[in-house]
Amino acid sequence: MSAEKFHPPSLQKLLERRLAVSLVSFWLLAVSVAAFLAYQQFNQAFDSALQETGQRILPLAILEIFNRDTGNLSSQSLPALNIHDEYLTYRVMDHQGTVLLQSHAIQPDTFPQEVPPGFSSTASHRFYTTSAVSGRYSIQVAEPLNERRQLLFKTLATLLVPLVMLLPASLLGIGFWVRRGLAPLKAYRNQLQVRSPGHLEPLDTRLLPAEIQPMGQTINQLLERLGRALTAERNFTANAAHELRTPLATALAQVQRLHQQVKTPDLQTRCEQLESSLKELSRLAEKLLELATAEGAGLLAEKPSDLLPLIDFLVQEKARQYPGRLHLQLPEQALYSSLDTEALALLLNNLLDNALKYSPEGSPVEVILNSDGRLRVINACEALSDAKLQNLHQPFVRYRSDVIGSGLGLALVTALLEGVGEKLELKSPATGRNNGFEASCQLRINHYANTGNTE
Repeated sequence: MSAEKFHPPSLQKLLERRLAVSLVSFWLLAVSVAAFLAYQQFNQAFDSALQETGQRILPLAILEIFNRDTGNLSSQSLPALNIHDEYLTYRVMDHQGTVLLQSHAIQPDTFPQEVPPGFSSTASHRFYTTSAVSGRYSIQVAEPLNERRQLLFKTLATLLVPLVMLLPASLLGIGFWVRRGLAPLKAYRNQLQVRSPGHLEPLDTRLLPAEIQPMGQTINQLLERLGRALTAERNFTANAAHELRTPLATALAQVQRLHQQVKTPDLQTRCEQLESSLKELSRLAEKLLELATAEGAGLLAEKPSDLLPLIDFLVQEKARQYPGRLHLQLPEQALYSSLDTEALALLLNNLLDNALKYSPEGSPVEVILNSDGRLRVINACEALSDAKLQNLHQPFVRYRSDVIGSGLGLALVTALLEGVGEKLELKSPATGRNNGFEASCQLRINHYANTGNTE
């Protein structure tokens, strides 16, 4: 089972999410702290009012009790001037716990059996108890806690409403400024994406943030070193080609001259063998140089060019050596590619040589270029096994040993395509057939050039 493809996280989304979570978390924390402090202030204010109420009512209640008839000290309520809901309730008791006076709307179960002096609370009420006249009389004042809770909820709502209203705008602002902050990185990335592999000039790093500047400078230094290495390798390849071709050509000319001068049949046979070996060595050296070029040289041109005239020219040149065998199909619309013309010539010539060598003499070879840049070369032959197909792109591997060749043609094509990020695909039987051999590859197409913009 193949492993799942790794998708690296987006820096922009990562920053947006973390900043948004941090903003909301800190805002909620601030609201919670503010609500907690406000609730403490509310409790202090309400407790102060509760204490003030008890201390104000108790002297008046004692005066009312003293002014009663001596025989009428039973519990009674003060009459209400107007009908209203009573927020605070109270009761006045003597030292024996007898209720002498209470508010008119008091509920019997409001006060617990024992209420300690000072402040105390139950699940539903807050109490304040104080005494006077040497402890002979005491008052208990009760306040419902619902009022405090409702005030807390109103305060929270007041604090949260701006959060709810401003939060979307804050998130949009975070996204906007994160995108603005990452714009230089995106521009730098775009420079890398649109640049062809053969374009090794330094990148513009002036707009990069200070934290990223060292990375941009390091990449430019790497591009500079890579450019020097490729230039040195191309120079070596060119020099090696000259140094190898000249001695081989000289040796071949001397052998051919010697062949004409000798009269002994035995020596003539040896000269023919030596001449054949030198020719094979020349072909092998040429292929090895081409392979070195494909593996180390620049394979992409600075400006794209139309593929159709070049492919048509290459096929027509090869058709002169093999009349009637090559059949070319090209799309009607021009196709522009940044693939170097010499690299394309090497690629197509080796595919054609491979197809012509390993197909029956006189059989047709089809060269098809699709409108999407897919190049296919198809020749007739018996169907190959998968095991043979897997090794044909390796150097010095040949399908048939009785055919003269170096076994480097498909290896050279593979190296060329890998140099531009593409891949050679081999099929047998060919697409839509019961036999045959098909070599196909995707040529690097510049779609913007197809519209007329070749910059």
